[in-house]
Amino acid sequence: MHPLVRDLLRRVVYLAEIHPNREQFLARVRAKLAENKNIDINDEFAIRKVVAKGRWELREEGDLINLMKYRALRQRYGSQAADSQFTGYDSNSKR
Repeated sequence: MHPLVRDLLRRVVYLAEIHPNREQFLARVRAKLAENKNIDINDEFAIRKVVAKGRWELREEGDLINLMKYRALRQRYGSQAADSQFTGYDSNSKR
């Protein structure tokens, strides 16, 4: 196995660990990998190109995970957290 492909698979495993629904994430990644059917590639340039596309997809998945976490926090705490940040601050007081 090419070292870049091994690194890509390690990144997949890491993202699966932090994903809220791990089984669904792994199933989606396996489906994408099966779609590509790039197992028989031996050319170095082609391998790097496919790995770059895979890293881009993983980065997109990571962004979606962070967005889901942000939305959950926003729903849980609402806009109260933003308003309570400035309580106790008086613009007329001197420091």
